[in-house]
Amino acid sequence: MLEALWRLFGKGRAEAAPEGERQVFRALPPPDSSREYAELLEDVLARHDGIALAQIAGALAHLPDTARELHFGVHPDQDGEGTFSVMIHPEGPDVHVLNKAVSDYRKLFGIRHMGGGLNAPVPLFDFDEVDYEVNEVIADTAMDWVDRLWMKVGRARPDLPVLVFCAEEWGNPPARWVQEAPE
Repeated sequence: MLEALWRLFGKGRAEAAPEGERQVFRALPPPDSSREYAELLEDVLARHDGIALAQIAGALAHLPDTARELHFGVHPDQDGEGTFSVMIHPEGPDVHVLNKAVSDYRKLFGIRHMGGGLNAPVPLFDFDEVDYEVNEVIADTAMDWVDRLWMKVGRARPDLPVLVFCAEEWGNPPARWVQEAPE
């Protein structure tokens, strides 16, 4: 099954474009509603499906047999400005060894500041600028995205329990199993 994933999503680590080719986006204005913001994030995340699927395939191919679970973490910034990342966190004995084994594949997505802008076309928020909780929307939207991604690759490791969670317990719920271990 992993060979099929390699064919579909690529065998090597998903690489960012060379420095000269990276796009820089100005921050968008904040959407009026949480639904509009969620739709915008869904579009941005969907454009990163291929890279994220390649990262997951790479992580699964390099994941040691000692891994007992695979966790996907959504990590919004603490200030609620709108930046966040989505990372793979293997769980099991000697987490350091597990993390090192998949280190080239851990990051599925991240919004960051670069060159006077952002690496993705998203809004940035000031504290108390909107009447919805920015990190709550990020958590729910990104966790749904991971769920959809896992549905495409989960058959490669049906034995591996998979949890998606949001740091600081944002989201409704803040953690959920997307694949439980077979009984």
